Formats: sequence, structure tokens, C-alpha cells
Amino acid sequence: MSVEPDICLLRRIQRDINERGRDIDGIAMQYLTTVKPMYDKYIRNYVSNADVIVAGGGKNARIVDILAGYVADELRKED
Repeated sequence: MSVEPDICLLRRIQRDINERGRDIDGIAMQYLTTVKPMYDKYIRNYVSNADVIVAGGGKNARIVDILAGYVADELRKED
């Protein structure tokens, strides 16, 4: 499931203010100088070509284990 960019930004603002004690100016500067450019460069153009997207920064141990097992099986097939 994909979340609209404006919703992602609002969630980021809420999190950074509530959990990290940051102010809106700092959040905006980081978003515009780092987050958005990196998303545009490394993610936006590749999502449509992806076979699998692992959300949560790879912190979902179950899906990471499943993918690791799949990759290991594929590598064994090549031997």
C-alpha cells in the first residue's frame, strides 16, 4: 500500500514535534534539503519497477527472513 506524499509529510511533522522535540522550521529544512531530494533520486522512479517493497525500513523481521531465505535459495540454484 502506498501513502500519499502529503500524508507522509504530515506524519513526519507530527512525529518530529511530538517524539523528537523539533520545531517546524527545522523539520521543513531537513525535509526540503534531504528527505525529498533523496526520495526523488532513489525511490520515486523505481517504485513502479519493484517486485517487492519492504516498508518500515527493513524493521519487519518476518519479511526480511522470508526475503533472505528466497535469495539464499536462488543463490543455491546457481551453484
